[in-house]
Amino acid sequence: MYVHIGNDEILNRDDIIAILDLSQISQSRQNLRIINEMKARNNPNDQSVIIIQKGDKEEKVFTNIAVSTLRKRLSTNAYTYFPEDKDI
Repeated sequence: MYVHIGNDEILNRDDIIAILDLSQISQSRQNLRIINEMKARNNPNDQSVIIIQKGDKEEKVFTNIAVSTLRKRLSTNAYTYFPEDKDI
């Protein structure tokens, strides 16, 4: 299943490893790589970063959608969107 993550992007939910709140990770030096990428982007609308893995490659996708909203989107069943189509 796919999930809309804002900024006109859609990800396969099976590729998602983690969803992190940028305001929380920016308080820790352990997340220095993500913090440096966030600063390089210089986008004040970014609220979270999604870490995905496609094959052997790990990527970071920044989004303007809050972690709580992404969590709701990931936990939603396909039948919520298509209640009459049971073959999904």
